[in-house]
Amino acid sequence: MENGEGNKVQILFKRVFNKQISKIMLGAVSGAIIGWLYWEFIGCNGGSCPLTSNPYKTVLIFTMMGAWVTYRK
Repeated sequence: MENGEGNKVQILFKRVFNKQISKIMLGAVSGAIIGWLYWEFIGCNGGSCPLTSNPYKTVLIFTMMGAWVTYRK
């Protein structure tokens, strides 16, 4: 492989990788915001719901779901 072709591959890899990471981060942040809103307005206060009674668990689960939804192979 010539040096010019190697540089093109590296540039293409950086563009795709950065675009993919940006999408995942956007999905994770969106999921975190939605999770907090879900806990704030819909979550239960009595502690009987294991997911929605704790804001940290709710935000963490929704963050992972947001990242998972935006992830593509």
